[in-house]
Amino acid sequence: MRVKGYKKLITTVGKILGGEPQDIIDEEEGLVYVGGLWELVHPRHVDESDEALAPDLKAELLENPRKIGSANLLYVQNMIEKYWQDNPVVITKKLPPTSNVVNKEECVKAFTTHVLDELVQERLVRIIPDIKRKQVFKLVVDNTEKEDRNVAI
Repeated sequence: MRVKGYKKLITTVGKILGGEPQDIIDEEEGLVYVGGLWELVHPRHVDESDEALAPDLKAELLENPRKIGSANLLYVQNMIEKYWQDNPVVITKKLPPTSNVVNKEECVKAFTTHVLDELVQERLVRIIPDIKRKQVFKLVVDNTEKEDRNVAI
């Protein structure tokens, strides 16, 4: 990707994340890695009569039409790593000065987050609301006061 390809990068990442969700499956361990933190803002239209979609993928998309697959996210991260190799100056200029990255992996991870944040601003992706609620609300209990009275209920 060229230096001036930043907007193209954002557009391509949006297309990958909005495309058919693909998950990473470890058949030996029987594990399915899921996209985790992110989902699409607008649900995909899923045509129930589409014979091209595998039945299990169709059922999964009907259950969660906003899903982003783990393989889609990994592909995006790999693409951003390639973009970083071709344009390290662009990435360091785009990252906030407080990002304190010291190696390539941290830089790519921080820039991936930056790209996803831009897609959040464009209202293409969002943090899954249940996860966001868990991050925002914190129950604080003050157990420092002692009860001096005997109270019968």
